[in-house]
Amino acid sequence: MASSGRLIEQLTAHLDALDQDPSTALDVRLLDTCALVLPGSVGEATSTLITRLSETLPKLLQDPSPAIPFLMKLLEPYSFTDVLAFQSVDFVGGLQTAALPYNDLVLSLLQKAASKASDAAILAGRPEVIAALVTLWLCTPDAGVADKAGRVLYELLKVDRETPQGANCEHLASRPLGLVWRRVFRDRDIYGLIFDICTLKPIKKEPQLSKSQKTLAQARLMDWLPALGAQDWAAITQSYHRDIESQYGVKEAGLLEFAALHMVDFKDDVLMHRCLIDFFAKLLRSVTQPHHDVSKRSVSLNFLINNRLHSRSLAYYLDPTSRSLDPIDVKFLYSASADYIATYASTNPEHFLISPDRKRVLDRLSMALDLTPARWAHSDPPRSDLHVLCSLPRITLLPQGDGPYGPSAWTSSPLSLLPSKMSNADVFNALEVVFHGPPRTEVITFPTQPSDTNQVKPTSGTESAAARALYFLYINNNHGFFRDLIAHAETVALKETALAAISLITAISTANWAVFQEAPSEMRDTDFLTEAKFRSMLPDPLYDTPRSGALAIISPPSLEYTLPYLLRPAQSFSNLVGGRGDSESAAYRIAVAKFDALKALHAMVMRLDLEDPGKGFEVIVGALAKRISQGPWSKEGEVGGRVGTMEM
Repeated sequence: MASSGRLIEQLTAHLDALDQDPSTALDVRLLDTCALVLPGSVGEATSTLITRLSETLPKLLQDPSPAIPFLMKLLEPYSFTDVLAFQSVDFVGGLQTAALPYNDLVLSLLQKAASKASDAAILAGRPEVIAALVTLWLCTPDAGVADKAGRVLYELLKVDRETPQGANCEHLASRPLGLVWRRVFRDRDIYGLIFDICTLKPIKKEPQLSKSQKTLAQARLMDWLPALGAQDWAAITQSYHRDIESQYGVKEAGLLEFAALHMVDFKDDVLMHRCLIDFFAKLLRSVTQPHHDVSKRSVSLNFLINNRLHSRSLAYYLDPTSRSLDPIDVKFLYSASADYIATYASTNPEHFLISPDRKRVLDRLSMALDLTPARWAHSDPPRSDLHVLCSLPRITLLPQGDGPYGPSAWTSSPLSLLPSKMSNADVFNALEVVFHGPPRTEVITFPTQPSDTNQVKPTSGTESAAARALYFLYINNNHGFFRDLIAHAETVALKETALAAISLITAISTANWAVFQEAPSEMRDTDFLTEAKFRSMLPDPLYDTPRSGALAIISPPSLEYTLPYLLRPAQSFSNLVGGRGDSESAAYRIAVAKFDALKALHAMVMRLDLEDPGKGFEVIVGALAKRISQGPWSKEGEVGGRVGTMEM
């Protein structure tokens, strides 16, 4: 390989030739070699090359793209302040939508300023650069460039808003806006530019954008605002320039009000209406800080409710047959509305529990999931409805009513409609989420509502206790559950269903369960969901209700089916092409998943603290350990695999 000095000489000569004749073809091979050898240090020779390339490339009468990666590597060791010393770097020119080959280079240079608040402040002093960055982000036809431009702008705002070390986070909201925030929001030209680019109203003539380009800019703004709102909710919901905002219908809530209420033509553009509902859901996921004046709701939910956007987003799922809704709109918006409800219920569970929409959601689920066995097995599953089911507070899935509870009470829960025999992967995935309980690092609590007998006092184990209760209610009302589950797990031909069935076994083994607390003496038992009330929901005769998922797996009714299945060697099908050694084969993936489930069960069983485990327990532990020592495959598995193949 040529030495660095020799390469610099060759490159300098090539740049001289380009200066004399801009139509000269770029030596791509030389540039690639230089990119491997020369970058990595800051020095006079590197600075000279950067200056020469920055001056030469804009003069070319050809695509400069082959030289851009080399220039980016040369600039990589330099800080943002070092880059500013190169007078030849044209930030504004490189951010023009027509200068596509240079966009990524200039964005990478601006990204350096996002690493330090002081560098971001320097950049904020260049309003023409910030304006060019905003225009590129919203107007470029290149999705990759737009994504990077939006990310750079967000990172600049983030570093400008980060809490200083040792500062009190409670006073962050009252801290004055940094220079970048002030440039974007208080600079009339830049702030108005965002409105002008994204609005469909013909207020100004520049920049010239078609309606499709406008909607693309709207989608980018809606994708960007929730993350910014998580950084500073007040900044995106306050007014800065009323004369500018009033032109676009905004009254008081600034940029967020514009995006949520006035920007999108949702009545005549169903695709943008879907984007709008997705935007509301993302807003709920991103901005979860509680509202100070309105209890049990986040500031983002409060904004959506106050502007009637919450009820409008719910309607396409809760009342799809309403005469006020266009059937075509319902077809396109049903899943988006379902995702919004799922997000709402999971991010604002306390509000959902006291909302009148709670019953409407459960009624809708009961209708949507009431399918024939043939439709469950052979039609597309209702994924949107299953997503909603998995996102609800588990306490709402318990049988409804005041009791006494009997076998028919279970049918009031939409979970009772999920089949285990004529089933599919989506059903098992839903049961996995419900039965496992919340992540062990997550604590979900709900307040007491005296008017609701199924409500509970705030306890750290509410969701964990509900997960356990739902598991035992399901298996006690579906005695063939584990027989069906293992049958699906052994059906290699239906790989996704088999993997989902095995994953469900693992989820139960590692479940985060708890028991319901007893009612305090000053409270009526009817106002508190207790362990005794849970047991009254179970039909007779009932199985034992251990407190651990691992113990439930090695207890009836699971013991008869699950344990023998996990201890059996995996089917290898090694006599077929793509069998045991093929990591992409169904047999291989199922065998590995089964072995992982076995190891997870063994680990959880070893953690059990039983007063009198008994001899049977020791035998089970020994059998699990022995099977694990054999690995996913064993010699016995060869026979089973070949027999299985012959039977097929």
